[in-house]
Amino acid sequence: MRLSSSWLREWVDPPLDTAQLVAQLTLAGLEAERGGGSAAAEEILVLSLTPDRGDCLSVAGLAREVSALHRLPCHGPDIPEVAAGIADCHAVRVARPRDCPRYVGRVLKEVDATATTPTWMAERLLHSGQHGVNAIVDITNYVMLELGQPMHAFDLDRLQGPLAVRRARRGESLQLLNGMAFAPATDCLLIADSAGPLALAGIMGGERAAVSPQTRAVFLESALFMPGSVQGRTWRYGLHTGSSMRFERGVDPALQRLAMERASALILECCGGRPGPVLEHSDARSLPRRRPIRLRHRWLQGLLGFDIPAEQVQDCLQRLGLAVEPVAGGWRCVPPGYRYDLALDVDLAAEVMRLTGYHTLPAMTPTLPLRMDMTAIPQTQTDALQEHLVDQGYHEVVTYSFVDPEWAAFFGDGELLGLRNPLSEQTAVMRRGLWPGLLQVLQYNQRRQQARVRLYEYGKIYAPEGEEYCLGGLVAGPQWDEQWAAPPRPADFYDVKRDLEPWVPADARWQAAELAGLHPGCTAELRRQDRVLGRLGQLHPSLVQALDLPVAPWLFELYPGRFPQAPRVRHRAPSRFPSSRRDLALVVEASLPAQCMIDAICEKYGDLIEKVVIFDVFRGGNLPATCKSLAIGLIFQKKSVTLTDEDVDSAVAQIQQMLRERFNAELRGR
Repeated sequence: MRLSSSWLREWVDPPLDTAQLVAQLTLAGLEAERGGGSAAAEEILVLSLTPDRGDCLSVAGLAREVSALHRLPCHGPDIPEVAAGIADCHAVRVARPRDCPRYVGRVLKEVDATATTPTWMAERLLHSGQHGVNAIVDITNYVMLELGQPMHAFDLDRLQGPLAVRRARRGESLQLLNGMAFAPATDCLLIADSAGPLALAGIMGGERAAVSPQTRAVFLESALFMPGSVQGRTWRYGLHTGSSMRFERGVDPALQRLAMERASALILECCGGRPGPVLEHSDARSLPRRRPIRLRHRWLQGLLGFDIPAEQVQDCLQRLGLAVEPVAGGWRCVPPGYRYDLALDVDLAAEVMRLTGYHTLPAMTPTLPLRMDMTAIPQTQTDALQEHLVDQGYHEVVTYSFVDPEWAAFFGDGELLGLRNPLSEQTAVMRRGLWPGLLQVLQYNQRRQQARVRLYEYGKIYAPEGEEYCLGGLVAGPQWDEQWAAPPRPADFYDVKRDLEPWVPADARWQAAELAGLHPGCTAELRRQDRVLGRLGQLHPSLVQALDLPVAPWLFELYPGRFPQAPRVRHRAPSRFPSSRRDLALVVEASLPAQCMIDAICEKYGDLIEKVVIFDVFRGGNLPATCKSLAIGLIFQKKSVTLTDEDVDSAVAQIQQMLRERFNAELRGR
């Protein structure tokens, strides 16, 4: 919320300067700050209000806060009753008193809708983020900001028959002031006449009866719409207005007639005209009632942890406008109509502490002994993987589930789930992967001279067929921090693969793949049979250039929900018998994955071989361009007996024969 500090100072005597207002409102928990201004007298206050403080969405509400904090008198403008000059009325029927327990209206004729809004009013509206429309509409907006009561003006000559406050009917349509045309759902509260809907009650007026330069008579509305009749509709239709923001949080039921008199006087002053009598429909049974709250002094002391004198507690409550009656052991308090957030004794305790000042809380050592629970906490496989990544130097991040459609399209994620009412164009769809958010974090860090970045995130991804958890990561820059022991080098595919390898199922394999958004020669999928468990690759060069990244990052995603259940860890003692190693240099087709040969060897000779390693890959020289040389180390070992040279040599000969038959592998040099 924004408003001119001079406007607020008019309500408090003596007036405080802007610095004092900011300090006191911030101390009260309203997070105020200066928002600039052309002069000290017109400095702008910017306030971040929590959703429960709807009473502070007006100059009057903020003035009450300042008055309570400083024990200063609070006074607004003098609002006399405007006497009727004509007898004209317009009939109104309230069909939903539970949704609208009070409706106040008045006819004003012979008004000049072309009149200019006074400069002082236009400036205050502009400082509050309101752009001028015409004098009559500007006055209704001004009263809303000043008193907290939303209002609306209808062109009287465009109304057809009496007004009705009712729910929408099937098949009806409404075109709003912003040009949006839609069919309201049957749970929406409308203002309508005999010809159909005129306004979405408490949210926005319609185009058909809008005030225009040709308007000569208006019907002025000041109503109390209950929060339940507005909440949810603003998000459903993407209509967030000043009126809806106030009605959603609750408006003082005593404001409607006061606001009508204030707006009537301002319209007569600025636009002329002749007012009719005030018409009011009230349903006493539906009006919100504030129930008494019992606050016990001893309970308050126990909750806060220190003693506040009873006189001080009662003073705080009375300064906030509560009707306070001392009773045995405490007080019986009735909140004012504008404080919808006060319903329980803990609410009153928070208010007493707020006015007393959080800085007055005494510093005390906890009386309970602190014991470290040494019980081992069971970990899931995902938790263990996250801890492993942290050990490898990764930092966890949390990004938005809503992403830019353009960023999501980088990776060809297929059909995207769009939001009906996105917060912005950049958050219009649900993410199908974690990479868009991770890349944005990378951009943020690299623009701040962070050359080495290791990130991971664990969160949900969304697709039309369902949602699942995903663990994604990003690696950019050097493999290790700058040091003297080794020259710097950029991280590569095998560095990232090594970070993930301890958690890859034994029967899963990395296979070359081509994925949208990734470099076609540096991409692989982790597959277990025909099921994709993850993917890993380098960002495509075109995207590196488009995102203005200094280096191409490596990206990975794992889908823990697709992993097989982790087997129980079984410890085994190392063999007491010696091992024997044989090395083979084999010439094979360049396109043959080394893993295929390793799997074939382990499948047939796993009872003899403890480990198979690839320790060299060679291309070029006298080898054909379509071939490569793989140096394979075979480590033989058994658990129960020592293998003889004859056993090992025989096994090596059989392995050579098997590789020759299955993969056309020949010993190098022959």
